[in-house]
Order: sequence, then structure tokens, then C-alpha cells
Amino acid sequence: MAVCFYLISCAGAVSEKGSYSKKPIEIHKIVVLPMFTSPEVRDEISVERGRFLTSELYQELNNRIKGITIVALGSSTDEFIKLKEENPERGYVNLAMEVGKNLNSDSVLIGNISTFREREGGELGTASPASVAFGVQLINPNNGERLWEDYYAETQETLLQNVTKIGKFFKRKGKWITANQLAKEGVIEVVDNLAEFLGQP
Repeated sequence: MAVCFYLISCAGAVSEKGSYSKKPIEIHKIVVLPMFTSPEVRDEISVERGRFLTSELYQELNNRIKGITIVALGSSTDEFIKLKEENPERGYVNLAMEVGKNLNSDSVLIGNISTFREREGGELGTASPASVAFGVQLINPNNGERLWEDYYAETQETLLQNVTKIGKFFKRKGKWITANQLAKEGVIEVVDNLAEFLGQP
């Protein structure tokens, strides 16, 4: 009975993914910008969380995407900060386009974090599970055209609440994971989708 309760109580999940065109396009260079947090949730999501998610996204792009230059995150971040300081009134997308053009890139990956909530409790039991949600877009810096987009949202659930996620349950070894771990899973899923869009195996 105790084993059964443990299996039921720890690790399904609800996840949601955005839709996008399946048609591959030719991209040669991608600039990754710091993830944006909307004002209404900025007090709930720390700057460190945004940096963590941006860094994970950049690293996974380098690991997964082949034959395409991923501009060094330090270079794109420095350029973004410089432009933001010079033009504090300009919006995120407008600045992203300028960064892309300045770094001679044909695409810029931007993102928005809407949820990054840590679990309350430990890996074997929690009062409130981790929850992460973020969206990403690949845009053309020359005209702002949205080339591709995806959305990831997941709140860990018990296996009893969502038995369809049994694969994730076993992958997580029946434990409640942290928000950072959940975010890493989301980044892998999103970058895999981008690779598919770019026509990569």
C-alpha cells in the first residue's frame, strides 16, 4: 500500500505546447537575448531565474542545433544592455531587432517568462509543486517577422491526477522536482521543437 501511494503521489505533469509552422527555413546565425519578464509577474520572478533560464536555453541550443552559429550569449547580452541604456524607452522586440542587425544575424531568439514557482516541500512530498511557463519566438531582425514560436507550461502533478504522464514519472524516479529541473526539461523540449522546425534530425 505504501509503495502504491508513493507511485500515485509524485510525478505526473500537466504540460502545454504552442503551435508553429512545420515548414523549415534557412537560418545561418541565431542571437539569443535575455528572457523578458512581464511587469505583472516581475516581483514574483527573480532576475536570477531569468538568467538561469536564458543560460539553459543558450547551452541547449549549442548542444542541439548543428550547422548554425549561435552568437555568444555574453556578446548578445552586452549589446542588448548597451542599447537599452542608450534607449530606455524602446521596447523589447524593437531592441531585439537592433541587436540582431548589429551582430549581423538573420534571426533573434527572444522569450518571455510568465511563471517560475518553486515547489514547497522536498522531493518525496510537497505542499505545492514546481510550476514553470515560458514562451519563445524566433524573429527576423530586419522586419520583426515571427519565424517560429513555441510555448511551454508545466505544473507537476501526481500520477493519479494525470496518468498519461507516466513516462515523465519514471524519468523523474517518482520524485517531486525543483523549478530549475522543470525549466531544464522545458528548454530541452522547446529546443527539440526548434530543431525540428529547422529541418534538423
